Order: sequence, then structure tokens, then C-alpha cells
Amino acid sequence: MKNYVFLIGAQHQLFQVYEAIRKYSVDSSQVTVVIEDTGDQRVVKRAQDEEKFGEVIVFENWVFKDILLNPNKHLSYIKYCKSLRPISTDILFFASHYDSDNTLLFLSIVNPALFYLMDEGTASFTVSSMRAKKDNRGLLFLIKSLLYRHRIKLSKGLIYFTKYQFEIQKYDQVDFYLQEKFDNPLETLVDHEFIFLGSSIVEVGLLKEEDYLSFLAQIFLINCDKKVLYYPHRKESEEKLAKVKDIGFVIVKIDLPFEEEYQRMKRCPATIGSFFFTTVLDNISRTNKKNPELVIYHFNIELLSEDKEVYYKILAHLYTNKYLKILEVQKIEA
Repeated sequence: MKNYVFLIGAQHQLFQVYEAIRKYSVDSSQVTVVIEDTGDQRVVKRAQDEEKFGEVIVFENWVFKDILLNPNKHLSYIKYCKSLRPISTDILFFASHYDSDNTLLFLSIVNPALFYLMDEGTASFTVSSMRAKKDNRGLLFLIKSLLYRHRIKLSKGLIYFTKYQFEIQKYDQVDFYLQEKFDNPLETLVDHEFIFLGSSIVEVGLLKEEDYLSFLAQIFLINCDKKVLYYPHRKESEEKLAKVKDIGFVIVKIDLPFEEEYQRMKRCPATIGSFFFTTVLDNISRTNKKNPELVIYHFNIELLSEDKEVYYKILAHLYTNKYLKILEVQKIEA
């Protein structure tokens, strides 16, 4: 019997778990969800309450220094991986992260029959670009291999479990899934309100904070005749959010991924906007029957510190969606 093992660490990553279960008609007895506990108990509780999951395994998140200072964290995970060796040829492994230590340890220790990389936002575009280039982390992987006592290396081949079209290497494969349309309960569009979805692109070092805030200021001016609501990304800093509030946005924090929050809305602002480096609005347009105006704002991609070719591809993908309105914004110079 095939065993489907899903490695995740956040609520929004459950979307692809559900898509895989639906696509492959997987029985709950075949499903194990392994959760990297980063302190968000919502994803743990939700998984434990889900009838479609036969088993839920939770392990504590660790960082590099923990390998020496707090080894019990990774040793308990390694012990779990070793317990799967007797059924390794029956395991189909789905992971949200391509090159995290927990993914690479699972591949090394368990040696599953197949390795699927699930969509993690737009990360599949980044991974396909990475795999087209030479990886220079040989020394780092050697050090980690010695510390873990298990070989750490990138997978020779993988299967992208994705809804996107992008170039892949000859040793990789793609298994596409099609999202079903949800008959969402939306009844009323509010003309005098506007939602903007925040991003952690500053926190991950891809864009200067001053540039991000400048683009937000222009978006606020475009929509200043409305009540402008800002739904932050879960990783945005409080310091940055204070500056976003100073521009004039009303900060609205929610416990669910925005896609799920939206699917519950009966009343919604007439327009929802986001920057081009998130595919949330792309997802909403493809999975809901009733939608407001969905606006993607883009700017000069050369302002990004890296992965520029990846974001050109993401923007090109968004242009193929007829349900999205795409506008360019400029920096407001001081």
C-alpha cells in the first residue's frame, strides 16, 4: 500500500496537502502529515482535528546552532525517519521546502520511492531556476553531513506538484493539479473599502524597506478616497507595520491564510490588491466563483536584490490570468 507523507510547517501549506489527497483519491489511512513546529499551534491543532489525516507527527523546529547546543531536536526527527525505512519503497514524500535540512534528512535516511515538491507560494519558480544552475554549497553540505552523521545533498530528481507552467530540467518531472472552483458566499461589494495584502519581501532581504513603503504610499494615494485596509504577511515586522500605519493604512490581522478568510466573506471591499511577488490573488481568482476586482501592482523588477529572472517569470504568469488587473507603480521620491 502506498503511504503519503507530507512535510509542512505553516497553515497555508495545507492547501497542497488537500489538493494531493483529492487528486490521488488518497484514503486517510494512507496519509501522514509531519509538522515542523515553529510555534504556530494553529497549524498543529488544525491538522490534528482533520479527519483526512490518518497520522500527525509534530517535531520541534531547529536552527543550525541547535545541532550542537540542543541536539535532541534533530535527533528525535532522525529517529522518526529511521522508523520509516522498512516501508521506504512504499512512501511518496511531499515537501513544501526544497532544500531545508528536514527535507534533505528525510530524503537521505528514508530514501522514499518518489519525492514531490509542493507549491510554496511562488517558490517553485525559484527552485526551477536554482536547479538550472550549479549549486555551490558542497562545503556546507559536507559540514552538515558530518554533524548529522547522515549525508546531506540535493535530490538528483524531483516531481513538481504544481499548478504553474515553468521550465524544468531533464531529470525532473511535473505533475499538475487543477484547482476546483468554490461557490463562495460573497454577496456584497463595498465600494468605499480597499484591501491590500502585505508581503515579507523586506524581511527576507529582497527589497529595501524605503522602496516598499514608497510603493505603498503611491498605492494609498491611488485609493485614498476609500478606507484602505492592510492585511499583513505573518512574517512582517511590527516596526514596519507601524510605518505602514503611518502612511494611512488600517492594519487588519487574521489567524487564517487570506485565501481561507476570503472564502468565508459575505461582505468584501470592491477591490483587493497585492504586489506581483505573491500569487494569493491569482489563487483567489482561480478557486472562487464570485470575486471583486483583483489588482496586481508591479514595479521595476531591477530594484530587487536577487532572483530578478524568477520574478520576471512570475509577472509573466500573472499576465496570463484574464481575471487580474495589472498596474505599474513608481517610487515616490522624497
